[in-house]
Amino acid sequence: TLFRSQDEETSEPFETTYETPNKDALKKRKLPENVTKPQPPPEPPKPKKVLFLPEEPEEMTQGAFTIALKCPSGRVFKRRFLKTCYSSALLDWMTKLGYHSAIYAPFTPYPKKCLETGEGLTLEGVGITSDSVLIVDQIEE
Repeated sequence: TLFRSQDEETSEPFETTYETPNKDALKKRKLPENVTKPQPPPEPPKPKKVLFLPEEPEEMTQGAFTIALKCPSGRVFKRRFLKTCYSSALLDWMTKLGYHSAIYAPFTPYPKKCLETGEGLTLEGVGITSDSVLIVDQIEE
């Protein structure tokens, strides 16, 4: 007991218990399991993808060409690439411009079709070997 009246005469030393009203109420209360059971630690966040843009080659470099991206906003962005650059560099460039590859994709102007991009494919491998204009448009699901 926490308190003892003066008229109580006991030979036992003063007892202290560490039961507080909150702990006592917690024992009596019936809470759902999801509240009383300890939560598992949250999963660590996935690492962000690092954008990789190769150095822009000089204008007269052998195997270099210019790609112009016509964006939905109407703006046109130009950048030089080498034929040996991976097509993922094109997607990284689009992402850097604000057009994430999960929502937008590069399309050929005519006939309008989505440009194939994937791991290990070079720009030459997807059919871009000279100065080109590509249209950035939303992926249709």
